[in-house]
Amino acid sequence: MGVIQIKGSTRRRLLGFFILLPTLISLGIFVYGFIGWTVRVSFSNWNSFSKLMKGEYIFVGLRNYFRLFEDPRFQTDLWNTLFFTLFFILGCLSLGILLAVLLDKGLKGSRIFQNLFLFPMAISFVVTGTVWSWIFAPGILPKFPQGMNLLYKLLGLESLQWSWYTSTVSIFHFNLALIPVIIAAIWQLSGYTMAMYLAGLRGIDQALIEAAKVDGATS
Repeated sequence: MGVIQIKGSTRRRLLGFFILLPTLISLGIFVYGFIGWTVRVSFSNWNSFSKLMKGEYIFVGLRNYFRLFEDPRFQTDLWNTLFFTLFFILGCLSLGILLAVLLDKGLKGSRIFQNLFLFPMAISFVVTGTVWSWIFAPGILPKFPQGMNLLYKLLGLESLQWSWYTSTVSIFHFNLALIPVIIAAIWQLSGYTMAMYLAGLRGIDQALIEAAKVDGATS
């Protein structure tokens, strides 16, 4: 009986392996294969023109990386990426845990709000960028506002110029024009962190929560 079970388990494992095999091969070629090819190219003097001219790979070591890190534009991009990552993660985590705690309270309509918060994840980054660009854009002319300024006009308020939207001013190497990009990214992906926190909160045994309340823990 035990031998039959072992054979059945082995067959299931082999079946699962063969089902995954095409995906693993494609992943190895089109992801890790191209990553390896890119790393190889980065240590040579190869470029598209040399390929057209049938040029050869000439190993140059770390010369390309030294040129890259000495480029002022790359340094600016590096700082912008650092600040974007920092504020994006902090924003997603903070907003996600806040939404998760509110939804875990069992308020009416929490299921609807949960779906609404998760909906932005189904939207492509291109659509998100287009929509938020329209929201923050001041409008072509003062008489024809758009986005947030259109709402201000309907409320009888003056239009805003959103000068930081196209600002080239940097604070501690951080370009202020990244602010709307961070806001859009947080809006799109904070629902994911909310779902993770909410799953964790609802996975806690209710008996532990009741015991903690008896011991004097607050809600």
